[in-house]
Amino acid sequence: MKKITVILGLFLWYSVSFAQINFPIQASKNGHYFIDNAQKPIYLCGDTPWQLIVDLKKSEAEEYFEARKKQGYNAILVDILSEEKEIKQVDCQCNPFGKENFVDMNEAYFDHAEWVVQTAQQKGFVVLLTVAYWGCCSDEEGWRNELIATTSLPVLEKYGAYLGKRFAKFKNLIWVLGGDASKGKEKFEAIQEGIRSQDPKSVFTYHTREDELASEHHIDLTYNGVYAYTSERIYRLTERGYMVKKPMPIIYTEGFYDDLIGSGFHGWNWTPTMQSHFIHHQMYTFLLSGGLGGFINGHLKMWSFPNNWREYINGTNSPAMIYFYEFMNRIKWWTLQPDFDQSKNSVISSNRGKYGGSQYIPVATSKEDGLLIAFIPATSDGSQRTFTINYAKFKPKSGYWLNPANGQREVMQSIPANGTFTAPRREGTTSDWVFVLQK
Repeated sequence: MKKITVILGLFLWYSVSFAQINFPIQASKNGHYFIDNAQKPIYLCGDTPWQLIVDLKKSEAEEYFEARKKQGYNAILVDILSEEKEIKQVDCQCNPFGKENFVDMNEAYFDHAEWVVQTAQQKGFVVLLTVAYWGCCSDEEGWRNELIATTSLPVLEKYGAYLGKRFAKFKNLIWVLGGDASKGKEKFEAIQEGIRSQDPKSVFTYHTREDELASEHHIDLTYNGVYAYTSERIYRLTERGYMVKKPMPIIYTEGFYDDLIGSGFHGWNWTPTMQSHFIHHQMYTFLLSGGLGGFINGHLKMWSFPNNWREYINGTNSPAMIYFYEFMNRIKWWTLQPDFDQSKNSVISSNRGKYGGSQYIPVATSKEDGLLIAFIPATSDGSQRTFTINYAKFKPKSGYWLNPANGQREVMQSIPANGTFTAPRREGTTSDWVFVLQK
């Protein structure tokens, strides 16, 4: 099968262009994706600048938003309360609370938080804002100890009412409960009730601990969320979220970060190739399993904004994220229908891989676009992956292989009569591919 390599999309390195969001966003009629106020489908392309409200001056925040906007990002996941409680907001040199947490509000601090949300709205960003980040990894991280110590739920409800009243005017806000954890449910419910008392139109999702689906932990949500690292957990959780009786847009609330090489994260020996494969696997597996709400990841060395944060704004994964967004921008991604069939009647009739394993191939089709899209994971032994498309389900006229690492595609000069395809070899070894067929 002959192939020709071409560039997919004409755009500058580290820069793409997307239409401005007409706020507010809401769930589509079928519940699976977001639309804006002009009824335009919106996919959240998100970064995780957790400490932006605390660590950046206004001029630096403006600089950050401009950089990410040029790269195609349109959403951020950020803390309203600093995860590192001893750090004061850099402009006002103040903390969020006075003598009593959740009671004595520092108006200057929350004035600045408002400014960040307003600036984000002006620049076209959805803000996923944690109400009080619980913490993932130690008792000292986040606000878990303070939330546990606040035994009076009416106090937390009043804090929520304060947030609801202050931020009700913004149309770009999604409140985030939890924060790397699924504990403190009654605490977050009290804050949520308080927000809704002042802003009945407020919307919520939940940032759970790893390997959970938000709606299976907290039932009173507007939008669903998946938080998982390994591919087999991603497609299992996303499938469950897609198949619920009352669908909600699913947001991938936090993917693997940039620059994990040598970090020992998750106890693994990270290499550049390993990191690239993981982030590709997460993005495309989530999308093709029904994750049509949005994908969020960040940079390991930038989320807390050290002095040299500008060095990391174009991280090792950033180009792959941009190619992903550019690919999304060229298809009717909101019409994709995931194929969950595990039998020979699946659109991939053989060699799809074991369901529950890392070599399983996620696949989705679009009747409107006449497309079949599958993600072909990298093989562990360097062998080329061969699989068969069920032409009774989908008969293509053309196709190409997209390299998710650099945005280049290899166009198929012919389509095999028997439906059996073999992933191309590149630079002496196989790697992951996005497989695209067109009717």
